[in-house]
Amino acid sequence: QLVRAMGKRKKPKDDEEAAAEEPATGQISRKAQKKGLIAALQDLGTAELEERERQCAEDLRKARISQAQIRADPPTSNRIHWQRQITYANNAVHKAHEAHNDVRRELEKRRR
Repeated sequence: QLVRAMGKRKKPKDDEEAAAEEPATGQISRKAQKKGLIAALQDLGTAELEERERQCAEDLRKARISQAQIRADPPTSNRIHWQRQITYANNAVHKAHEAHNDVRRELEKRRR
């Protein structure tokens, strides 16, 4: 039997296929896997991983400071450029936050 959703025909998934596609709890995102970040974190020693965590925390702190500085000084003209800078700053904060969380997650996994 075919299931219709949004005009597309899809076959119903078997329980095995559905279970294979769902990521297990605690796994790192597919984006991070594609970037090769996961293998790099798993290959690091505990001391190196702690150093990386400190570096990521510092990068996150700098990104947030930069974001705050850009937001604090809105221009009276050429607001499109300013909004684009805010978007870039938001993306940098988000990227730094994800990297920091990945390292912290790996450290927590090792401590268990």
